[in-house]
Amino acid sequence: MTHVDACEVDSDRARTVNAEGTRHVAEAAREGNIPMVYLSTDYVFDGTKRGEYEEDDAPNPLSVYGRTKLEGEAHVRSVPGGAVVRTSWVVGEGRNFVRTIVSAGANGKAVRVVDDQRGRPTFADDLAIAIVHVLEREITGVVNVAGDEEPCSWADLAELALRAAGLDTTVERIDTDTYEQTANGVVAPRPKNSVLALEKARRLEIPLVNWRESLNKYVKI
Repeated sequence: MTHVDACEVDSDRARTVNAEGTRHVAEAAREGNIPMVYLSTDYVFDGTKRGEYEEDDAPNPLSVYGRTKLEGEAHVRSVPGGAVVRTSWVVGEGRNFVRTIVSAGANGKAVRVVDDQRGRPTFADDLAIAIVHVLEREITGVVNVAGDEEPCSWADLAELALRAAGLDTTVERIDTDTYEQTANGVVAPRPKNSVLALEKARRLEIPLVNWRESLNKYVKI
């Protein structure tokens, strides 16, 4: 259950899916001696670290989503062939940030986007290739996998997406507090710093793809 705000509203369902659902899969993997890869999230951290988050940094999730994903991680650790792949800002099929921004910007009106949260965008196709590598190389434990290149803010990503789509729509940069005050409905707390360190993934030769290049390809499809 990846809708962060919806998890905040329905914490019981979030825990049932993200934590208990993972427990069931982990138990089956352990009993069947089957490798397991669990996708986790940058939201297991509170975003207060100044540098990039490494795999052994202490988690401290701010939201129900982050807490239930961290609970899921704990179940995977009991699987002998278990791997936890922490990723961030995923863009793939269905509703996502990039599609929302391009759709909203198509009418030419300015879009308001948070500028004080930073991370590394990750595209689902690139992530899938990395997961195959993790399985084939029998990598276990926790490893960060995200789009390669310098991090950005959500506002930066919005501008790049709009330009890739051939739109000159203005991005109005706002801070998180402003967004929360003007949003409709519950807004889950999010880490200001979501930047995942990629040095371990590089050492393990996990394929990492430049997220800017993937963004251009994604928008033009």
